[in-house]
Amino acid sequence: MRLLHKINIRTVSLTDDGYGTFDKGTPVTKYNNLACWVQPTSNRERMLQDRESVVSAYLIFMEPKYNGNVVNIDQGDEIVCQSKPYKDFVFEVDSVIDAAGMGHHLEISVSRVS
Repeated sequence: MRLLHKINIRTVSLTDDGYGTFDKGTPVTKYNNLACWVQPTSNRERMLQDRESVVSAYLIFMEPKYNGNVVNIDQGDEIVCQSKPYKDFVFEVDSVIDAAGMGHHLEISVSRVS
């Protein structure tokens, strides 16, 4: 699989609003310009991606290391795509899986938030 897309990964802090709920703070960038492959998670979504459609579930495939260091991605982090056809899409990380536990690649399950 060719890693044709570029992404930025940001962490978002939560602050207590004093009323029992939390507000999102300003995102802080953890990684810039990571190579990856973004893929909708169903055949129907793949067929619709050329048209204006609402597709919410995606998988992102990427290498587990960046500049020789293990990439640390947490549930709730935000991923911003820098490449077409997903340019400026913002995703929230649902889960991160080390495929087969072999350190070969990461499979990141994400939901589109904007």
